[in-house]
Amino acid sequence: MNCSEFKKEMNNFIHNTMDDDKAEGFIKHFKECAACNEELEIYYMINRTFNDVPASGETVSMRNSYDFKKRLALKIAHYEEVIYHNNKVDLLMKFLISVTEFISVIMAVYFIIFFLGGNNGL
Repeated sequence: MNCSEFKKEMNNFIHNTMDDDKAEGFIKHFKECAACNEELEIYYMINRTFNDVPASGETVSMRNSYDFKKRLALKIAHYEEVIYHNNKVDLLMKFLISVTEFISVIMAVYFIIFFLGGNNGL
């Protein structure tokens, strides 16, 4: 993700409407780009001050706090947890699909050998 894409997604990030597939690139860019990091912190602080929409990952006590850096860090951590969970689920699904495909191939080979090779005299 580049800076212009990052800026387009800031509002979605703050209002919890960001697509999961964009969140990983957004978080990575946030951590790597000092300018975008600072801009998100300022935008987040302004937005939370005037439009205090509950952010995912925030506790009730944090919503009343004016420590916006900590609130933003909690939001980033929440997104990272969601990304980690989604990646874990994706990996598990790929593994299960691979196992299913392997079993299907073994069964197909078995039936081909059984029906075509072993019992032609029946």
